[in-house]
Amino acid sequence: MLRRSDQRGNKGSALSIGVNLAPQSGGTYRTVRGFYDALSSKDWTAHILNFSKYRGDDLPEGSWTFPTTGLPVGRAYQWCRDVYGDAVTAAIRHAELVFIHGIYVHPLLEAATFAMKHRIPYVLVPHGSLDPFAFTRRGGRKRVWLSLYREVLFERSAAVLYASEAERKRSWAAGFERRVECIPWTVAAGSLGEKDAAREAIRQRHGIGRDRRIALFCARIATVKRVTETIRAFLREAPRQWVLLCVGPATSEVDIDEFRTLCAQSEGRCIYVGPVFGRAVEDYYAAADLFVLLSLSENFGHSVGEALARGTPVALSPGVGLATHVQRYGGGFVAGGESFEDMCGVLSTALNCSAAVLHEAGEVGRNWVERELNEAIFAERLDALCQSVCGEARAASGRCAEAVAV
Repeated sequence: MLRRSDQRGNKGSALSIGVNLAPQSGGTYRTVRGFYDALSSKDWTAHILNFSKYRGDDLPEGSWTFPTTGLPVGRAYQWCRDVYGDAVTAAIRHAELVFIHGIYVHPLLEAATFAMKHRIPYVLVPHGSLDPFAFTRRGGRKRVWLSLYREVLFERSAAVLYASEAERKRSWAAGFERRVECIPWTVAAGSLGEKDAAREAIRQRHGIGRDRRIALFCARIATVKRVTETIRAFLREAPRQWVLLCVGPATSEVDIDEFRTLCAQSEGRCIYVGPVFGRAVEDYYAAADLFVLLSLSENFGHSVGEALARGTPVALSPGVGLATHVQRYGGGFVAGGESFEDMCGVLSTALNCSAAVLHEAGEVGRNWVERELNEAIFAERLDALCQSVCGEARAASGRCAEAVAV
């Protein structure tokens, strides 16, 4: 086990704790990996501790992954030395700073409570868990959880870290937080040189003619993503030369057979690709003429940033965290509201633009992502937060020591 001031990172150890950290879990996994890379680049010793139903093969070497049971009760309350030994508590005890990625899972609550009792500063990262939409499923239980544990989650945490101003403004905890911070996540830059090759490869893979234009949906097939509504709006508004590729893993929220049937009945205008991860999904971002995400809620929108980074313009709902940035700086189109007619309206506008207009919008978005969401800027912002939080903790510890001495 590493000591609290490991020699590989002069600033100390920063520990991220999360649940189900794997590519198929979407944005949270990418965010935690982004934290790890950013902190490592700033002379912190970064570690990841993962409670997961998936294997931890995609996490950095040296990360801890603890398997969770498939039983709902066991999965929620599986925290004891008989299961994890001393590894979890030792990792927290030896950290200068802990990031808690998520809320409604008992091991995360226990980790926060343990850090609080040992006066180790911890930052809560909600990942959209406090958004109003999050309460449409098991809302009563979640409100009870937040009420019972408000002190440890919000009042005693060093800070609550949001990914966008939109997430912060929609948060259930607004006003309860001891300290609020907002740092947009990082997005890896893309290569425009890959677009032509990627487009040709995707066309061949799915039998799409060169006279067709490609729109892309890339996200979990989940209720919040409104993928079935997106398909219906697309079929109503898209000129015949457009085809919509739907990329993403199935979830229990949407009947995947019905979804496949909806695509199959579109006469080739909508194609369900299935789950695609890693380097392979980058080809889809690069190949698309337009990226579409009309979710009810996204605390950030990693897939939006990744599309923009590859010069692909976006069509968004206002519920997407990055939508305000697209409205302000360009890069695509944002619906005027959340209704189905609003979805149809933004798609009609975007899909009837010329290739030149879409290309120009994509260039604007790419330049903005490279300028504002690059890895170096994110590392600077996250490092500044870490140093500030640790500085406050040291000052508080000093005051406690002085009081005891007196």
